[in-house]
Amino acid sequence: MKHKCPICSKVFDTLDSFDTHIENHKNESILNETPRDNSIDYPIHNEIHHVNHEKFFDEEKFQELVDKKINSIENLDELIYRQNFVTILTDVYRKNPFCYLPYFIQFFMNGITVQQMISKFHFSNNVSYYDIVKKILDLKQKRFENQYCSNALELNLKIPNWSKIFESITDNSKFFEDELNELYFNSVIQARIFLFLTLHHEYISKNELITFCNIEKENLKSFSFIDESLEKKFQKYFEDGFEKKIDDILSDFIFKRFVTKIGINEKKFKGTLSINDIKSTIQQKLKIHDSKLSFGRLKTLVSEKHPGLNLIPGLEIFGIALDEMKRENIVNLEVKSNWKNDYYVFLNEEFQKISSEIKSLDSKNIPFKGRKINPDQFISELLELEKGDFDDGDDQVTRMAGLVLAESVKLQSPHEEILDFDFTVDLQNYAFRPEQIEAIGKLDFRPHDGREFGILHVKV
Repeated sequence: MKHKCPICSKVFDTLDSFDTHIENHKNESILNETPRDNSIDYPIHNEIHHVNHEKFFDEEKFQELVDKKINSIENLDELIYRQNFVTILTDVYRKNPFCYLPYFIQFFMNGITVQQMISKFHFSNNVSYYDIVKKILDLKQKRFENQYCSNALELNLKIPNWSKIFESITDNSKFFEDELNELYFNSVIQARIFLFLTLHHEYISKNELITFCNIEKENLKSFSFIDESLEKKFQKYFEDGFEKKIDDILSDFIFKRFVTKIGINEKKFKGTLSINDIKSTIQQKLKIHDSKLSFGRLKTLVSEKHPGLNLIPGLEIFGIALDEMKRENIVNLEVKSNWKNDYYVFLNEEFQKISSEIKSLDSKNIPFKGRKINPDQFISELLELEKGDFDDGDDQVTRMAGLVLAESVKLQSPHEEILDFDFTVDLQNYAFRPEQIEAIGKLDFRPHDGREFGILHVKV
């Protein structure tokens, strides 16, 4: 985990170097200095402003909310402890404004699957999820998942340093509970306003927006990270200075050029982004990149042109645009894996060209280049091949084994050590090919499809 000095903002990779640096500060008697400079001079709203994508989410937002508590801390060690959490939370929030950290760390340690985590916290893809887990929270080891272990929490907390990270986040989340809830409440409301203005093409008054948001307070659970407890805690923010929160959000949107406004006595607002804008940019980016891009890469390119999309990760407005383009026969999608949003997007003419080329290939006319070989001979030849490390690009054994095991069945590495077996294979819902059924037919069991089987233990 990175350690950031709350006084001079210098970052250290190890705790020892960080502690030495802090001792130097103590010796210089700078305890009474402000740990972080929160002053920021915004230009006037009508000044042309180009959005800096690296600073898209205001990193001072949470700092401003916690300043009162931070400045009341007299003990330097506690100050450092609390400020480190503020830095971590800020980094997480910039990656995903819906990654509610107290719940995220709880679900993570309890072994909830990656796909469920991505869905619950509205990640647009697995890359941003792993950025938070591995780079920001420093949880790099492989964890236990509850679909395989009933005591996943207990096992995960035994992984070196994970218990300390879990306890620190849990403790700080309680200490800053009100500030955390206000930060994420603002994220939810600004996302709703942005979506509302994007999907409506006319100017909307502030009173109409307030009415819309008040209706939305009955629909907060559409954000899947919000449970009943958090929903109740959020309700008070609809009462305490809610109109000012709307004013602040609209002012920020104008500053970032997400909305335009008209009127003097009764101001009205209109989003600068529409579904048609997104569709046009998608088509433009595909044409530039040979008519084919992965979903993640395409969304990144579109978000660079329309940075407001970063306000609503995982809320599917980008998917709505793609669905419309698919119905209009402009694009086609090709799934790469079972991961969320892991597919290629083609311009339709390119997709049809590739499809016709594939259909033109008659598999019967392609000669089989392999040779008949029994299992014992195959293993013997594998042993004779040159062996290298797994990171070695020339490791023939690794490549050969990868080809042999390149099936849609799920290989599992059991958490418990079973000396009699090398690995396990999950054959649930696996559809056997005809040649596989023919080969298995010579054995002692007769599967018709994967539904008859669960986990098979394998010895090589």
